[in-house]
Amino acid sequence: MSKLFTPSSSLAALMLPGSVLAQAAPAASTGGTKVGIINMQTAIVATNEGQRDFEALAKKFEPKRTELKGLSDDLDSMKKQLDTQGSKLNDDARADLVKKIEAKQKTLTRASEDAQSDLQAQQNEIAARSSRR
Repeated sequence: MSKLFTPSSSLAALMLPGSVLAQAAPAASTGGTKVGIINMQTAIVATNEGQRDFEALAKKFEPKRTELKGLSDDLDSMKKQLDTQGSKLNDDARADLVKKIEAKQKTLTRASEDAQSDLQAQQNEIAARSSRR
């Protein structure tokens, strides 16, 4: 089954690629200076504005998540039908069902990838906007 983004996986998707945990770097050998690295994504989400923006984004994507869940359920139903009735179907009917399953899988995969890409772009936009404040 393809990956679907859900509220719990959307939370994981809120993390920007390459973000690092807040930590102090070792002292530089030349000046003895310590450098701190801040996890900007965590800092943004921790603010009231950041939380509000990310919650609004999650609500905005709820219809898409519901649509993807419906596609996934349809696909699962078709696969179950093939498993239970596959041996009883004639070759043409079986081939037709397999073809429909493959088409539904492609549709689901593309829709999931498009939704994830759109979500990531909007999350990055929120993060960039928040970091300028």
